[in-house]
Amino acid sequence: MNSPIEFEIAADVLSAVAAFSKEIASQPVSQVDAEFFISAVQRFTGQLYGFRNAALYYRSEPDGPVFCSLPEAESPCERSSFESRISTLGKIETEYRNPGTFVKAEFHAYLCVSFFIKKVFFFSIVVCGKKSEIRQAERTAPFLHAYLASEFRRVRKSKKELQSVKKSEQEAFLLRTKRILKTRKSAQRWFADDGRSALDSGTDFSGLYPCRKDVWLSCLCDVTVPSDARASVLLMIDAYMAMLSRSGSDAETVVRRIGQAIHDKSMEMYASVVCTLYDKGSGTVTVCGAGSCRAYYVHHDSGRCSELVFGEPLGSKSTVPEKFPLEIRVLNVSPGDVLFLCSDGIATAQKKNGGTFENDAIAAAVKKYAALSASYLMEKMYKFLDDTCGVYRDDCTCQVFKYE
Repeated sequence: MNSPIEFEIAADVLSAVAAFSKEIASQPVSQVDAEFFISAVQRFTGQLYGFRNAALYYRSEPDGPVFCSLPEAESPCERSSFESRISTLGKIETEYRNPGTFVKAEFHAYLCVSFFIKKVFFFSIVVCGKKSEIRQAERTAPFLHAYLASEFRRVRKSKKELQSVKKSEQEAFLLRTKRILKTRKSAQRWFADDGRSALDSGTDFSGLYPCRKDVWLSCLCDVTVPSDARASVLLMIDAYMAMLSRSGSDAETVVRRIGQAIHDKSMEMYASVVCTLYDKGSGTVTVCGAGSCRAYYVHHDSGRCSELVFGEPLGSKSTVPEKFPLEIRVLNVSPGDVLFLCSDGIATAQKKNGGTFENDAIAAAVKKYAALSASYLMEKMYKFLDDTCGVYRDDCTCQVFKYE
C-alpha cells in the first residue's frame, strides 16, 4: 500500500466519502491511504452524478509520486481509451490549477479538484465521456470542489472530537448524525423536526440544509434496511443532502437521487422520501415526494388545510427511481402558513384502542395547532401522534415549517 494519509485527513475521507464505498468503510482509519482516497472520490462522483466514465489522478504533494485509478472498463478498447486520457493529465494539472476548473475537449471533459491541507496537496481529475455527463459536470464542478475541500478542512478543526468517538464505525456514524441534526434543527426558528424518533429509530432521517441566501432544502425519509446497515445509510443520506444542497438541484432531482441511493444501499428495500425547497425571495416552496410520506399545508388567511399524498414507496425490485412517478407541488407561501411533514407509517398505524388511525385526524390536529410557534406545534403534534398511534415512535418522525 502507498504511504498513508495522516490521521485527520483519513478520518475525513472515512466520514465524508466512506458511505459510498464498501471498500473504504471496511478499512480501519489508519489504513485509508492514497489508493483508497482515489477509489472513494471516484465512487462518490460516480454514484452522485452518474459519472460512470470517471478516472482519478492524485498526488500527495506538488512534486510527489502520482497515483491513478481507472474505472472498470467494459472492454479492452474502452480501457485503452481511459489510459490514453490519463497520459495527458500531467499537462492538464499544470495548465488548470484553479479549484473547480472544468475543461471541455472534443470527446471528453475534465473536472478538476485541487486544494492544499498543510503540506499535503490533493489534485483530482474526473474524466467525463458522455454528453449528458459533460453537461452535468460543467454545472456542478465548482460545488464538488467546494464540498470536498470544506469537508477535508472541517475535520482538522474537530480532531479532538473525532478522537474521542468510539471506534465502532456504526456508533461513530450515529454520533456524527446526531450532532448534525441537533445543530441544524436549532439553527432556524421557523423550522422544527422531531429529532427524537429520527435519532432513536435509526431508519428515519430528518435534515435541513442551506442552499444559498434565503433558500433551504429539507429531507425527511423512512428507510427499511437491515439493522447492521442503518448507521451507514443515515450518513449516506446526510452526505448526499449536503452535496445536493450545494449543487443547485431542484426538489425533483434531489428526491430521485436520494431514492436511487437508498435503493442501491438498502438492497432494494422500501423507502419513502419527501423533500422541500423553500425560496424565501420568491415566496415559494416546492414539495416533492415518493412513498407513503404525508404533507399538510395550512393557509394562515383561510385556515384551510391541504393534504399532499405521494403514492407508492421507492425501492421494490420492479422500481427504477430515475423513472418513478413523483408527486410535485409548488406552493405560494404567506407569513404564518404552516407545512407539516410526517414519515410513512402514520397513515396505517393502529390506535391504542383498536382500529386504524385516519389521516383526517392528523389534518385536524395540524389545523388546530397551526397558530403556535414551529417548535411548540411540533411538541403538540408529537404528543398527539404518540398518544393516538401507540408506542411506535418510528411512526412519528416529523418536520414543521412555519413561514415568516
